[in-house]
Amino acid sequence: HMSIAIFLAILLGTSAFHKMRNIHDFRRALTGYGFPAYVTRSSAVYIVPAIEALITMLLLTGSHMGVWAGLALFSAYFLLLSAGLASGKAGMDCGCSWGGKPGLLSRLGLVRNGGLIILSLMLLLPATDRVTGWFDYVNASFAGLAFFIIYIAADTAITLRSQHFWNEGRAL
Repeated sequence: HMSIAIFLAILLGTSAFHKMRNIHDFRRALTGYGFPAYVTRSSAVYIVPAIEALITMLLLTGSHMGVWAGLALFSAYFLLLSAGLASGKAGMDCGCSWGGKPGLLSRLGLVRNGGLIILSLMLLLPATDRVTGWFDYVNASFAGLAFFIIYIAADTAITLRSQHFWNEGRAL
């Protein structure tokens, strides 16, 4: 449980940081999804990174509220990606690339977000009831960091594959 919570906290924390650092790219991504200008041009765009930062803190404190909030956020992202794909916006910047090369909206992004939903659900399963020692915290922290590195590699592969197929005129 602890390593999954740490992984999701790292993911959401870095996501919030990158949204704040590249707020113009985030505004552009929201506009691509069809959010109205009064939302994308106002301070309302800061709500999402603030929620991600709050969930990060809740996950790191072991709060079940953080798990439920993360599950709701990942589900909302899944629905947003699904709506974008259903409306024919495959190939637009999905807003999931942390300010690097644009991550293109694709079905692979749905798979990625589905995996994050499953990981969030796993945090709701009962855990063993034993005393947690310092070594457990160190081990879980490194495992969470390793999960994050694997996630970044998979996300980069998804982005590159989506861009390759999009450049060939085929959407994933």
